[in-house]
Amino acid sequence: MIKTLALGISVLALSVSAPAFAATYDLGLLTNGTPTAKAAATAPGAVNDIIKFELGGTTDLGTYLNQFNGSLFGKSYNITGLSATFYSGGGTLIGAVGDTVSATFANLAAGNYYATVTGNAVGTGGGSYTLTLLGSGSAAPVPGPAGVLVVGAGLAALLGRRRRKKAVEAA
Repeated sequence: MIKTLALGISVLALSVSAPAFAATYDLGLLTNGTPTAKAAATAPGAVNDIIKFELGGTTDLGTYLNQFNGSLFGKSYNITGLSATFYSGGGTLIGAVGDTVSATFANLAAGNYYATVTGNAVGTGGGSYTLTLLGSGSAAPVPGPAGVLVVGAGLAALLGRRRRKKAVEAA
């Protein structure tokens, strides 16, 4: 009985003191203009989370990373060195943000992306963070001189047709 109790206490102690494991979250397709946030809590230890997402078209991606740093129910929550690094689906580095820092990554092509969130949860209860993503579609390209010529030719043809119609009516 004492051996069983000692074993149970040992397992409990190991589970409480074990480092945090990496978690993977999939946010799916982001909707431009709608903030998408992922909040995560972690046990004390290393934070190594992966957050996947998809962009449907050329997008300017706004990002904001922050953490809950305080006490709740007698436990402290804090993550030191919190950062998020963004990559394309192929692993190309896009950029990074630190704790309570925002950044915008412009003109990202449609496709799959992911962010790695890292840090060290040092609170007695671990740590908690939120990564918020906000996409906005890039502006449509402005027509160049060729586009202006096509519109001008169309207007000239329309005016010429109108004049002919008036000339026929007058005759």
